[in-house]
Amino acid sequence: MSFTSVSSLENLINQSFGKSDTDNVQQTVRIGGMVAQGVLEALVSHLSLHVNVSDVDAAIAKIFDGAAALEKALIVPEAVPTQAASGVPVTP
Repeated sequence: MSFTSVSSLENLINQSFGKSDTDNVQQTVRIGGMVAQGVLEALVSHLSLHVNVSDVDAAIAKIFDGAAALEKALIVPEAVPTQAASGVPVTP
């Protein structure tokens, strides 16, 4: 079983690091995702008797996607230097 929540978590981590991260960071995120996938698959045999695993996975994916959307919403764009009232360019 493939868990969409793992993909959502990987996306959240990648977004948090930004696109300037290194190949090593990308590889670590992928490895972490594979480990999380393995752990979740091992737990499914126990969880599936008590809860709907697909529904729980979908709910967790929504949480991670919501956190990523919240992070995007909270990012304040950098101010662009403008000219002062005197017409002299402002230097940062």
